[in-house]
Amino acid sequence: MENFDQEIQEETELGHSDKIIGLFSEPNKTFERMSQSAPKTLDWLLPITLLLFIVVLSRVLIVQNPDLAYQIKQQQKESMEKTLNTQVEKKQITSEQKEEKLNQGLDSMNKPIFQFLGYIGIIIGGFIVFFIISGVYFLFTKFALKGEGTYVAALVANGMTSYIGIIQIIVATIISFILGRLIHDVSLASLMNSDKTTIVGYVLSKLDIILIWSFIILSIAYSKLFKSQSIGKYYGMVFGIWIVWSIFSFWLAQVVPWLNFSR
Repeated sequence: MENFDQEIQEETELGHSDKIIGLFSEPNKTFERMSQSAPKTLDWLLPITLLLFIVVLSRVLIVQNPDLAYQIKQQQKESMEKTLNTQVEKKQITSEQKEEKLNQGLDSMNKPIFQFLGYIGIIIGGFIVFFIISGVYFLFTKFALKGEGTYVAALVANGMTSYIGIIQIIVATIISFILGRLIHDVSLASLMNSDKTTIVGYVLSKLDIILIWSFIILSIAYSKLFKSQSIGKYYGMVFGIWIVWSIFSFWLAQVVPWLNFSR
């Protein structure tokens, strides 16, 4: 009898490629079937790795374009200047030291090793952020919503949703080349080139159809993988966390101007 049950489980268990197809075609049924077996490491490790690889590849392609590469350097220069200006205001360094540090930073940006370390930072930082975000969702799911699942299930939910993130990166990269302007998402703010430091611009930066789509799929994933009968409360959790974080990050960017979460 035990062998018979095991054979049934193997027959109903989806392969990873089937899960990818189901993610886009029938997310409810796909995550429902995934919840019937133990979460697989491949289901979170492969998509997040691919996402970070696409991010790095996108950056490599973008820096080959003179106009887009110049915009990246200008953003980095502005960020360094804001940090150094704060240090000058706090009398931690002098104006002369600021100029010296700024020139050193600009020189470093042109070195291949700087770009390579930047790519490594994207990968390492991406994994760290992924684990932290998954942990936050897991804590809310486990203790606030009383979901039945493990941290690995949370990793799978966020990992599988990364496939939608890959689409966003690819589309944003293509639009960047078409417009000749560096954009990181497909929000209305990016497409309209609105100032994201204003309230209107920041709100427009959240009107991103692919981002909203990913949150819908993420809500479904958590509700199914944590064996809930109600998807509604998971919509509330995912979108609620997003809204609260958006408000907090906008406020923090006003208090600490050199922080820019909208980029």
